[in-house]
Amino acid sequence: MLVRLVAYCRSRGIRCEIVAAHVDGVPNPDSSSVALIPSFAPIRPLLWHPLQKIFLENHIQEFNPDIIHVHGVFSWIQRKVILAARKKGIPIVLSAHGMLEPWFRARWGRGKRLYWNTMVRPVLQQVDCLHAITQRESESLFLAFPGVPQVRIPNAIDLKTSWKCSPAIPDEDRYFLFLGRLHPIKGLDLLIAAFSRLEREGYKLVVAGPDYSAEYSRYLKQLVKDHGLERSVFFIGPVQRERKESLLSRAWAVVVPSYSEVIALVNLESAAAYTPTITTTQTGLLDWEESGGVLVDPNAMELADALRYAASWTLSERMQRGYLSRRFVEERYSWDVVGDRWMAAYQAISSGAPRNHA
Repeated sequence: MLVRLVAYCRSRGIRCEIVAAHVDGVPNPDSSSVALIPSFAPIRPLLWHPLQKIFLENHIQEFNPDIIHVHGVFSWIQRKVILAARKKGIPIVLSAHGMLEPWFRARWGRGKRLYWNTMVRPVLQQVDCLHAITQRESESLFLAFPGVPQVRIPNAIDLKTSWKCSPAIPDEDRYFLFLGRLHPIKGLDLLIAAFSRLEREGYKLVVAGPDYSAEYSRYLKQLVKDHGLERSVFFIGPVQRERKESLLSRAWAVVVPSYSEVIALVNLESAAAYTPTITTTQTGLLDWEESGGVLVDPNAMELADALRYAASWTLSERMQRGYLSRRFVEERYSWDVVGDRWMAAYQAISSGAPRNHA
């Protein structure tokens, strides 16, 4: 999202720069807009370095921005950027990117809670505006920072420079697709349990994505064995570019069963590839059924019912839902639409007039 947001700003003639300890996936034309902050790799969770404070103060002085957009909430860099911007009187907008959602907070240990309450929250509450991706995240941010103005802008997908694919007929060997990191928050345990309740003849489940940990991946594969699904569930590892687009476009449906997520990008990517998705109410897309997709609570029984429902579609209905999904993201979640909302938000915040609005 960050790299695409910067590209959009530059396309509108706005001077901007990414300042970070490390940035992945920056296109060559935009590499000159990245400034790397000193940090020690051995303590990457904090991204600390004794020269960070003076680096940030000098860099802000030199670049002289009208607004600073901070992404994330827990590293020392984010704290120091906010303090440096506050010292210079520069307006700040903060995107938490779902890091303060209840699923995560329920798993904080005592040390992280102490760090949050004493070191992080007192600094973060000094920002001028909070960015919420969904209504659910807006509510979580209000509980953490009551009284701080918010702007609500969803994630978006670039349909002009990528995802120009045409609709494809689903593979004859019909499959449901999970695409994403194999992380506990993604709900793959729910999906495996739900798939075990499906009348599986004629369907398989393809799981594509990198491991979160070897231990968790072993746990998922053991679940597959426990349910007797070794012949119908396939782990194929990470996929990129053409292979990813082909898997999405030829799936019968994509399943995004996350326990918590602020608009899972794979929902938008699947829709851009003309493929409907089954997703949960915890992924932030409470309007998703208007897209031709299916929306369920994150539990195995509802997910199993959704899989059965999708398996009952005719080919014509599956294709129609794919067309509807593509049109839906074009109208509500494309950068052509969402980018203009960012421009309006930046203008309001930099002029000193942030306000709560969706």
